[in-house]
Amino acid sequence: MQDVRSDFPVLKNNPGLAYLDSAASSLRPQSVIEAMDEYYTHYSANVHRGIHHLSEHATEKFENAREKVGAFIGSPNPRQIIFTRNATDSSNMVWRGWASKFLGKEKRILITMMEHHAHFVPALEFCKETGAILDVAPLTEDFRLDESKFHELLEKKPDFVALIHASNVLGTINNVQPLIEAAHRKGAVVMLDMSQSVPHMSLDVRALDPDFAFFSGHKMLAPSGIGVLWVKEKYLEQLSPVTYGGSMIAQVHSDEFALNDPPLRFEAGTPPIAEVIGLGAAVEYMAKIGWDAFGDHESEIIAYTLTSLKKLPYVRLFGPSDAKDRLGVFAFHVAGVPAHDVASILDEHNVAVRAGFHCAQPVHEAYKAGPSVRASTHIYTTKTDIDQLVAGLAKAQQVFK
Repeated sequence: MQDVRSDFPVLKNNPGLAYLDSAASSLRPQSVIEAMDEYYTHYSANVHRGIHHLSEHATEKFENAREKVGAFIGSPNPRQIIFTRNATDSSNMVWRGWASKFLGKEKRILITMMEHHAHFVPALEFCKETGAILDVAPLTEDFRLDESKFHELLEKKPDFVALIHASNVLGTINNVQPLIEAAHRKGAVVMLDMSQSVPHMSLDVRALDPDFAFFSGHKMLAPSGIGVLWVKEKYLEQLSPVTYGGSMIAQVHSDEFALNDPPLRFEAGTPPIAEVIGLGAAVEYMAKIGWDAFGDHESEIIAYTLTSLKKLPYVRLFGPSDAKDRLGVFAFHVAGVPAHDVASILDEHNVAVRAGFHCAQPVHEAYKAGPSVRASTHIYTTKTDIDQLVAGLAKAQQVFK
């Protein structure tokens, strides 16, 4: 994938950089940057409001991006795509705009210990505010969701299930389709976090069948500041806006107002126009590479990384040991070296990784683990990057020996 690396200006402008922090934020290809630059330099106007040609062109590009994103995840209708600030914003929109209306005291909510804070924290706060009951499905010793316990908790007939598709710490890919089916059989509404899975695998929301799903652009080669909430048609009218103002209304009078049709009723104010257009360009870029090439490359890199890290006796790796069961997310401890010191030493060797709890502290607590180092890969990652990581880890271990 050396030819792909040339598409990413950050790599060209930082020779020798092993960028292994893509689970936090991916790099952006030149085509995404150019799409945003074109908006700012050629038709920088607001959308949906103006009748002049700049506004009409901006609106066309904006709504075309919505169609691209919808097609990318298999949405039956682009109106089911709601643009938000990020995945956390999308999650909170469901908690505030739907759950607050239909869930409350003594209603049951089921989440897993694997969830990102974007699921976990709103769930905790919602239950604290309303008196709803929170059940948490545990994890297994081999870094997977304990599906037997999950099904046991389903017997309590939860009203709402929040489920992550792939862990941003363990790399574990959950087999969510049968879990969603089981939850629906018990009458639960399901929200799916696809933030880590959308950038790395072909997904179809019709096949997975969640009721709500969300992800962020910045993990999928797109700009920061743009997220997506997908809503099943039957819930579009049940979901209430959480922000009120311009654009989201059809009429306003001195004593009343009428909402616009979905999805605009959920996108109050001036939207992140350039970021939406950039997201559309990122979807185009990923489609151009193709999922077969994407998958072949990432499978090779994941297997190589696993093999390389397993050779280091001082590294404790979290996550499934089989490459086919995981994404390119590798959280680990280096014996005797605090995580942030490891990350600092790696930075001195031009290796960018993450250190901390990665917005998933309950995952670490499940394994009685403190902050971890996390290396994560993407389409531009090479074996040379992984070799550079391994060399830096050896240096960190030597420094603290």
